[in-house]
Amino acid sequence: MRAATVARVHLTRSTVAATAVLLALAGCSDDSPASIGSPKPSASPSSTPSSPSSTPAEPTPTAETPTPTTSPPSGFSLDDVIPPGPPKSGGYVGAVGTVRVGHHPDFDRAVWQFRGRGKPVVVVRYVDEPLAEGSGDRIDIRGEAYLQVDISRVGIPPVDQPAPANASDESLAGTVIADARAIAGGFEGYGQSWIGVRDRPRPFRVMVLKAPTRIVVDVYSG
Repeated sequence: MRAATVARVHLTRSTVAATAVLLALAGCSDDSPASIGSPKPSASPSSTPSSPSSTPAEPTPTAETPTPTTSPPSGFSLDDVIPPGPPKSGGYVGAVGTVRVGHHPDFDRAVWQFRGRGKPVVVVRYVDEPLAEGSGDRIDIRGEAYLQVDISRVGIPPVDQPAPANASDESLAGTVIADARAIAGGFEGYGQSWIGVRDRPRPFRVMVLKAPTRIVVDVYSG
């Protein structure tokens, strides 16, 4: 009986020893999970260098289409025309200046004609608004830009003399001049008129002619 008990004890000890050996072998297996805090290293990136990105080719320049431009003839400008000398140094031209408009190849012309023989002093310039000298009232002029024409030594017409007509619609048709006003009298010796110019300020030139006395303003139409 004692011998059988001893045998069972030895058998139990052998079983425990064998189980320990098996557990030790299992711990050495490659299939064991990685320990916490020590992640399994990933595969190292490829050491093969990537090919450099190619530089984009410069665009081939194309010939620009020239913008057609034209220049006004000599003597035309956007600058104010203000002769030297006192404004009242000009000769007397009378009290009434009739006006007409005509078309020319490169410009359109407004002409004021007077009965007097004096040579007037003329100031012509673009203004923001056409305002009457003295009263400051705005003059209703057609057009998008306004040339003011001031003339020295203009008299006061008789009250029974009819006012001269402005440029006719027929003469204005097809020109860059939208309006041109006649001159009838003046303020303190100055006559005043306006040219309404279509679309925008355009270069102009001024001339004073005699026999008969005329004031000419040409407006470039290009």
